Amino acid sequence: MEYFDYPQGLKMTNDKFSRLFGGPPRAPEEPLTQREMDLAKSIQVVVEEVILRLARGIHREFKQDYLCLAGGVALNCVANGRLLREGPFKDIWIQPAAGDAGGALGAAFIAWHEYYDKPAM
Repeated sequence: MEYFDYPQGLKMTNDKFSRLFGGPPRAPEEPLTQREMDLAKSIQVVVEEVILRLARGIHREFKQDYLCLAGGVALNCVANGRLLREGPFKDIWIQPAAGDAGGALGAAFIAWHEYYDKPAM
């Protein structure tokens, strides 16, 4: 988190991030360079690997055939395709409010399970 400013500021990344990746962020409307394309590809590969490892761990622990995803990263179609092809689940489902608004769905589930003592699965 030391490379990011979004939790407390108005920018996504900070100067430490810029130093690590060899320069400042691209300004809006500037043309894309090979640097930005290389960074995007590298981040995509890492995100896909993290998703696959997490999915395999979840599958080992809970022994379920299906996975429901939520959150902004759940909208990464390329990673989802790889998860379907290489992951341990028969199918995945991405809930429609996959961004921060999806928190209400999680809150409803917690209430269902914890407050009403209904089964989690």
